[in-house]
Amino acid sequence: MRIIEFFKFFLSEQFRFICILAFNMLLLHFFGILHFSIKLYKVICYTKLTFEWLPLVNPYRWPYSMFYNLAQPYILYCNKIIPIVKLRRASVEISSIVGLEVLNVLIYYCVRIVNLILLVIKGLEENAKNSENTITTENIVALINSIHLDSHLSLN
Repeated sequence: MRIIEFFKFFLSEQFRFICILAFNMLLLHFFGILHFSIKLYKVICYTKLTFEWLPLVNPYRWPYSMFYNLAQPYILYCNKIIPIVKLRRASVEISSIVGLEVLNVLIYYCVRIVNLILLVIKGLEENAKNSENTITTENIVALINSIHLDSHLSLN
């Protein structure tokens, strides 16, 4: 009997709501981790570019070599895409600056996507509260825990 109730749950509106909410939470965590990773990489690139300007810092010694090795592939990729700007007697390398701005743009869009996901989650919860079945995040967690416990009990 419990098995039939268990499968009826998978066809219900509550299960669909839980799946949508869980997918949004997964996306929220993914873009949060991506946001943090890009910010960390931006700091690594800034550090590498700062150490290049310091004459007494050997970029091949530890810990400076770590920043050099982590940021160098991205900086070289930016150098291939954007050539050096040549003026009359001088040349300016703006590819690393453009590369850092690309990282800033990626951070901006990660924040925008996270805000949109939060709006979707808020709308889902408000929609569930306005409907006949009052489903909130706390009820969903309790429901998932009870289903998890029931499935273990029915298997034993």
